[in-house]
Amino acid sequence: MANGIGYLLLLLGVGGYFTANTSVLSMRRSLFDHQGWNIWPGIISAILIHLIGRGAGLFSHGRPIVWWVYMGMGGVMLFSLFFYYRLVMKRSLTALGLSWVQLPLQLVLGLRWIIGYFIIGNVSVYLFAIFFLKVLDFPQVFETLIVRQRQAMEGSVGLLALVEAEWGAAFLWIPVVYLVLVGPILEELVFRGLLYGPMRRQVGPVFAALMTAFLFMLGHGQIAQSTFVFGLLFAYLYESTQSLVPSILFHVLINLRSLELYFAHEVSLSPTGMMAEAGWRSLFYALLFSLVAAIHWKMIKKGHRLHVPVSA
Repeated sequence: MANGIGYLLLLLGVGGYFTANTSVLSMRRSLFDHQGWNIWPGIISAILIHLIGRGAGLFSHGRPIVWWVYMGMGGVMLFSLFFYYRLVMKRSLTALGLSWVQLPLQLVLGLRWIIGYFIIGNVSVYLFAIFFLKVLDFPQVFETLIVRQRQAMEGSVGLLALVEAEWGAAFLWIPVVYLVLVGPILEELVFRGLLYGPMRRQVGPVFAALMTAFLFMLGHGQIAQSTFVFGLLFAYLYESTQSLVPSILFHVLINLRSLELYFAHEVSLSPTGMMAEAGWRSLFYALLFSLVAAIHWKMIKKGHRLHVPVSA
């Protein structure tokens, strides 16, 4: 409870600071200079997300139906935010970089970083496996690292397990849709779409990325290095491609990984099997990265460049 109150006070303090600080940095022309909204829509949205999640955690004991209400409220909040953004704030979606004209290049740029992350992750697992299995002959250490990686995604896995246990596998599509579509779009719209721009205009992209990643991490109810790093990567994708689409796609793929772990939970891979899987995944992602890089090079040769949409 104390952590939750502290997070709410932190959000209010951030909102107060950026409201009192009216200075705006002089930067190169970018998407964020055309947004213009203040920080409070993002602050209030982050508070609501936090309260809904904390409320579900407090009242769900012995009442699994609470998690249905939680997922439903997430969907209602996402719809309400788009309604507020378009009709109350009177903003075009191009102010978030959602432009059909630039979508192909933005996706290609985003995919390069996303696939690069998966290459680094799988190569790291492969090297750790070699070190602990072949060099030190300590398979227990490697198994512990894999277990901790899976525990980092226990929230999503727990929701799926609850739904399957209470209502059966036929209802799993509902939390799947929430975890891979509603949740990522809602969180990216709030933490990157509504919060990053106002912060960036006053403190610059580096501090804005650090602050939104920190709030994003605390919003998940824990201090986790992986969540903070993901927040930084999402902010970088938003900054470098000037579109929410790549960060949403990355967020979706990360959540899909947790689904993969859940549906494969009965498969007990040996440390050697885990090492082989990481090796094949690394090779596959390397080939995929080469293909995407070739497509990007060809698009650049044809004169495709990122620019701020005129309607923004």
